[in-house]
Amino acid sequence: MNRLKGFMTTLAQIRPSASGPSRSRGPRRARGRVGGRAIAALAAIALVGMVVAAAPALGRSPHGSGARHAAGHRHGSGRLHQTAPRLHGVRAHRPRQHGRISGVVPLRGNRSRARSGVARLRATTTSADNLAPHGGPVMHTNHVHAIFWQPTGTTMAAGYQSTVDQYLSDVAADSGKLSNVYATDTQYYDTSGTIQYSASFGPATDAVVDTDRLPASGCSDNGLPCLTDAQLQIEIDAVIRARGWPRGTGNVYLLLTPKNVGSCFDSGSTECAFASGGYCAYHNAFGSGSNLTVYANMPYVGTDLGGCGTGQSPNANTDADAEINVLSHEHNESITDPDTQGGWFDSNGYENGDKCAWDFGTTLGSTGSGSYNQQLNGHDYYLQLEWSNAITGCAQTMASPPTARLSADPTTALVGQAVALNASLSTPAPGTSINGYTWSFGDGTGTSGGAVQSHSYSTAGTKTVTVTVIDADGGSSTRPQVVTVTSPAPAPTPPGASSGTAASSGSGATSGSSSSGSGTSGTGPSAPPGAPTPPGDPSGSPPSSKPATTAAASCPKGGPARKRCQARHSYKRAVARCARRSRNKRASCRRAAKRAYQAKLTAIRCASAHTSAARRGCPRAKTSHGRRPSGRHVTMLGH
Repeated sequence: MNRLKGFMTTLAQIRPSASGPSRSRGPRRARGRVGGRAIAALAAIALVGMVVAAAPALGRSPHGSGARHAAGHRHGSGRLHQTAPRLHGVRAHRPRQHGRISGVVPLRGNRSRARSGVARLRATTTSADNLAPHGGPVMHTNHVHAIFWQPTGTTMAAGYQSTVDQYLSDVAADSGKLSNVYATDTQYYDTSGTIQYSASFGPATDAVVDTDRLPASGCSDNGLPCLTDAQLQIEIDAVIRARGWPRGTGNVYLLLTPKNVGSCFDSGSTECAFASGGYCAYHNAFGSGSNLTVYANMPYVGTDLGGCGTGQSPNANTDADAEINVLSHEHNESITDPDTQGGWFDSNGYENGDKCAWDFGTTLGSTGSGSYNQQLNGHDYYLQLEWSNAITGCAQTMASPPTARLSADPTTALVGQAVALNASLSTPAPGTSINGYTWSFGDGTGTSGGAVQSHSYSTAGTKTVTVTVIDADGGSSTRPQVVTVTSPAPAPTPPGASSGTAASSGSGATSGSSSSGSGTSGTGPSAPPGAPTPPGDPSGSPPSSKPATTAAASCPKGGPARKRCQARHSYKRAVARCARRSRNKRASCRRAAKRAYQAKLTAIRCASAHTSAARRGCPRAKTSHGRRPSGRHVTMLGH
């Protein structure tokens, strides 16, 4: 500015002599006029020169003094200041918004905001129509760069950066596979060819922690420090220049800001990250041609997990897992619509991520800290689906699913009975193999394991077992099987004392035994008056499930009472064993158990009987010749 003042002073001193009276009218006047024009031209040139020279001083950084946009000249003590080369005399490009802000991830419960940022393209709901190309480029391959903007005094959760870096590395490692949402992009194309699932990212070279201090708030977002889209572009541009990173449609830049830092589209916008009805992320671009810079604004969604969280954290880092989900949304949209104007979107402006926002499809399992629906490079993630024109719907992979098959034996089981479940006849899609099975037994329990399982139920009812078969490409298929569970039938009431125990004299042997003198057919020895009633009679209640060893220990110490108690517990064990027989053998098994029990009771009573009245119905002793006494035919104990 001092130079400019000096030049103007000199000019003021020269101009009077150039325009003053001349001693010679013709040539002098002519020379005077030419000289005046020359001086005016010289003044204009000098003025332009002074303005150009003063431009670095006039273009102060919003972050403080100095040439803010000179590549390599960064404020603060961050990594970029230490590692980036210092480039002198190079003015940074001041970015400006290239086109429509796109791929806005809406807050959960506000799905109608998953749309482009152009008012004429906004609609209240997504439509089911497919995506269409609009004459612009796609990313045939993509190189990812992550900028973690974390100035002093701001925070990100422990392990946040490493988890995001791991995810981006896993996306790159699985390039070419059909087993995750990135495979859906391969159906889209431009005039130069089709998108290839070919991503590259290296944490050591493609990720940077930017500790540059935040500029003054350029907007208002729920009382938080707030950055406009233009301010974000300036920071991205400065980092790219400092690092010497490339531009163009093969590169995408992810700017991840710290917790409790908001953003808006511009200074007067109500479209802000954490305001009511805000967004979780968006993508945009500035520049053109080989200088096109494709980027995504990634606010720290952990600031508002209620609006941007997934409810799942398979990597045990809630903030990072939630950020990865919306990052996947923006990354996929940047691949299919990098310049936000000529890529793939539907008639309402929705891109492939917009149409499936907050749709997570089928879970593949759980890590203990949260469910997952995607496996990339052996790690688990919970990501929204992406739109597929091939199925006119949201897709989890592009792989053909395996065929799941499931059988149960038996399909009708008793409470406590083991049911054999078999999915070993399931088949994978051609060219792949089955990687695992996830089981749900229909009673609130499940497991991840092999193709064959055994399970028993503690309650009766109809249980729906499901198995999800997962193949090596991430494809999955689920198969249900209904199992009916019933309670064991109560033990039938043993025959009463009126049944009798022996046939009348001379009646001859009959099936089973008959009551004395009546000739009536019976099923076993009758209990005399006062004999204990078998368990379950007369109430019909089933035998106690108390362990026999514990129950028998409670019997009296000795005498007939102990023997009767032991006989009762033996009967219970026999009935329990009958329940394990096939259905057509259970009834005969229980009848045999009852006969044996009644015979034991009779033997115990007769052994302690000392009067003829007490010995009524007891078998008579053999004679010395080994023959039974004449009279009644008696069924002996144990026969």
